[in-house]
Amino acid sequence: MKRKAIALFVLCAAVFNAGCSAGKSEDETTSSADETEAEQTTIDETSDDESAGGTTEATDPAEHESLHEAQRLFANDSLPEGDYLIQNLSFDDDYSGITCDVYGYYGFTVEEYETIEEGDTIILDDLAYTAHFEDADSDPWLVINSFDGDQPEFYVYLLNDDFYIILDYYTESLKIYLLYSDYHLSFAEDSKIWDSYVEVEDVAYGGFGHKFEDAGELDRLINEVRDYYVANVSDATPDFWNFDYNATIENGLIETLIINPIGHQDWVPSDIRANYGAYDY
Repeated sequence: MKRKAIALFVLCAAVFNAGCSAGKSEDETTSSADETEAEQTTIDETSDDESAGGTTEATDPAEHESLHEAQRLFANDSLPEGDYLIQNLSFDDDYSGITCDVYGYYGFTVEEYETIEEGDTIILDDLAYTAHFEDADSDPWLVINSFDGDQPEFYVYLLNDDFYIILDYYTESLKIYLLYSDYHLSFAEDSKIWDSYVEVEDVAYGGFGHKFEDAGELDRLINEVRDYYVANVSDATPDFWNFDYNATIENGLIETLIINPIGHQDWVPSDIRANYGAYDY
């Protein structure tokens, strides 16, 4: 910008003095040109110095971070977008929403998981563990060992293709924490409700399952299953139908609700299941 302003000034001055300069000697003309060139050179040097002063050398890539803390989301008035474990669910009278206990998953984003290396330290619930990768059919999978590295404690599971949740190595129980009790969530207008195993193209739990028409259909199935087991099982008060759910939250609404996302496939007797859409094996 400085160069353009000075050049314009010089041009205007030259036009203004054109009549006067016609009678000047060759020496005077040469001297004027030398001064202009010297001035331009000084401006060029100043501009180059300023540019050089604003230049920083490229920094070396950051060293590998060997300490990783399992992520834990906190919520205030609304839940951040993501996946949550839902327990103790009850439906609204019009099935437009649910009241439930909301738990967060301990785990890692995909980006964080990809930075974890063998022997790194994992902080989980304020305790230190050691990262160890075991061979699998496809890619190695992360096992979280005791801090001395000898005893497996937890492992990770990829949920919905975008979050690695943490489960107990032996019992497969989820490592979770309570966010809210008796919390109300509404279903989005285009929400989806699935049985345990759902279509691969929709949610990454594998297998095939039943997509419910609405929350009312799911509620009717749960009640029918409860009635079946109370009538046919010696234990008249079984509690295994207090299912866990995975709720995917977007804009504060339930976009997807899945019954027992990590769990079983045979919670519905075949004669009842036929009324709701048999599994496609």
